[in-house]
Amino acid sequence: MFLATQFLGRFPKKLMTSRNGIWFGLAIVLFLSISSQINVRQARLWVSHTFEVLDEIEETQFNLLSSKFQFQKWLNTQNGQTLIEYQKCVGIVQRSIERLLQLTQDNPSQHRKVTDFQSSFKQQLQQEQRVIQELQVSPRKIISPDRAILYSESLWNQLLAIQQVEKTLLQQRREETDQKGEIATGVILISLVCVLLLSWRIGFNQLRQKQAEADLTQKLQATELEQDLSNHLLTCRTAKEAYDILQSFLTYLLPNCAGMIYEINNSRDQMTPTVTFGNLKSGSICSPRECWALRRGEAQSGGQTVFRLPCQLCRELHPHGIPTEMLCLPLQAHEQTLGVLHLTEVPLAQHALMTTLASQIALPLAVLRLQSQLEYLSFHDANTGIYNRRFLDEMMTRAIAAAQRKNHQLGDSGPVHTVGVIFMDVDHFKRFNSEHGHEAGDKVLRILGNFLTEITRGGEDVACRYGGEEFVLIMSGADEAATFEKAEIIRAGIARYPAPGGATITLSLGIATYPTNGTTAEEVLRAANIALLRAKAEGRNRTVIAT
Repeated sequence: MFLATQFLGRFPKKLMTSRNGIWFGLAIVLFLSISSQINVRQARLWVSHTFEVLDEIEETQFNLLSSKFQFQKWLNTQNGQTLIEYQKCVGIVQRSIERLLQLTQDNPSQHRKVTDFQSSFKQQLQQEQRVIQELQVSPRKIISPDRAILYSESLWNQLLAIQQVEKTLLQQRREETDQKGEIATGVILISLVCVLLLSWRIGFNQLRQKQAEADLTQKLQATELEQDLSNHLLTCRTAKEAYDILQSFLTYLLPNCAGMIYEINNSRDQMTPTVTFGNLKSGSICSPRECWALRRGEAQSGGQTVFRLPCQLCRELHPHGIPTEMLCLPLQAHEQTLGVLHLTEVPLAQHALMTTLASQIALPLAVLRLQSQLEYLSFHDANTGIYNRRFLDEMMTRAIAAAQRKNHQLGDSGPVHTVGVIFMDVDHFKRFNSEHGHEAGDKVLRILGNFLTEITRGGEDVACRYGGEEFVLIMSGADEAATFEKAEIIRAGIARYPAPGGATITLSLGIATYPTNGTTAEEVLRAANIALLRAKAEGRNRTVIAT
């Protein structure tokens, strides 16, 4: 613009005051305006392209977690339908990677990183296929947890590195867009000074350009806000953390509004309020079928004049009448409905922003739900529902470490803190399988698992399935007498439960305590197992104390 002004200043004043001079100046200003607008448009396209790459990266992250969930689920159930779902998820991840490769062709460095990520994913996939083939050949074969984990820190870190580079690139391109936008605005202002005869036309163009810039600025601010919220939610480790962030964020974003988030449970028959902000009274549990927004799959506004039919949820939250500035937004992620965002006193100008934010809220909540389900599958036995061997090893180590700390703090003056362990085995379990089938054997294991859950002492006892028909009960703070008493209660109590074929369930039990029978988790478990073997050798259906 400075060069253009100096260039025009070199012409004679008579030329500049004539019609030709005006049109000449207009031509120059028009040329500069078009050039700057082309630059701004190109910069905006690059910003939009970067947003597209970031969205695809988030899509790949979600699909990667989904495939991990389906693979872990198949390992626990070995169900054919679950294997099909896992293969579908793998296909979706591969297609997401292919789209990332296409989107990053303009950036050789990013393209190489995506190519490396694709290679790492293929290697991980080959490992999983070997695990699947081994289990299909030998279904009862025990697979090491390290081999059964799809998701690896390496894969996730590669995706995070690609995402971080794109965010840095987005910031640079946004700054470049702002600079070019300022240049474009300067050119428009100069054109107003140079072309007075076309002021009405220039004014119209200026108004339109300012509106476009305001829309772009608002969109960038909204996108930045959405990205910030999404990043915070995706780094949450628990649902409570996410709920606290959402409550704080919505209170800040809508200070004069009130609202609530309802989430649908896993059985899809109830909705529970999880986030409340403003002066809205917390609602009760309700059915998803009662919500119009969920039934129609689209936003419902209180200002609708036609087909204004408030649902049972809205009537409960607003017993004195539905406000016109009410908004209900379904929370949907990847064709799955997670719940509904109910808002009151929302200005019409913010409806579009809140609709976009609803989708940003839904995806992290879906990820957290998947992570919660994966964590449950990692530490629970699929058949009995109680804790598995992996959790047993961790809890034994924790319980003994806690007892050691207490003993160290008390020294020789206080009582010795102990940990009791009951190792039990179902007598003649193979007979249930051979005479009544494997389903009958699984039913016996479930009966025992439910019984152990019922008799545990709150947070002090931990019941785990060790493997096969063997179970372990960890009793923190229990001495040998208390552990033996509990073992006898278990042995007598399980016999009262009906078993398949009218048989009686009996147990052989071995007990050991820390520190009497060992100072480490391995030693105490080994002592209890040896006591169990003695119980079986002495005739079964009895409890033996480790020596």
